[in-house]
Amino acid sequence: MVVLLGIKEVMTVVLAVHIIAELYGCNSEQISYVESLQPVFREVVNASGLTEITSRFHQFEPYGVTGFVLLAESHISIHTWPEYEYAAVDIYTCSTEKKANNALSVLLDHLKPKKVEIKKFYRGNVEQAPILGDTCFSNADVKSEF
Repeated sequence: MVVLLGIKEVMTVVLAVHIIAELYGCNSEQISYVESLQPVFREVVNASGLTEITSRFHQFEPYGVTGFVLLAESHISIHTWPEYEYAAVDIYTCSTEKKANNALSVLLDHLKPKKVEIKKFYRGNVEQAPILGDTCFSNADVKSEF
């Protein structure tokens, strides 16, 4: 924080990054079953330096999965439609944007979609100094890789 002539200059802080990814042309076998997706999500979390609290995945019949990993930093979720070779993914984290991008990259490496559409939102653009250390990042740190 900078003080000029008694006036405080306040930094704009981004509290979280939210990536919404539409994955088209995924291998239908890989996105059909919990047994295939759960280990992928464990690797996504570990490789990205995120902290898993718990996870829950549901197997639809005859195929299809809805699942999420609750993170200390927020969550990652997936909903699959194997009959359309499609998966919808959300990565929401109050950690660094780099960790969110890494999580997406690891997931894409595993699922190998033929087409990806990404929307990225910076949540909680507030005008105040960060209170909780590195759980927030300033707009100057926001550099999109996607």
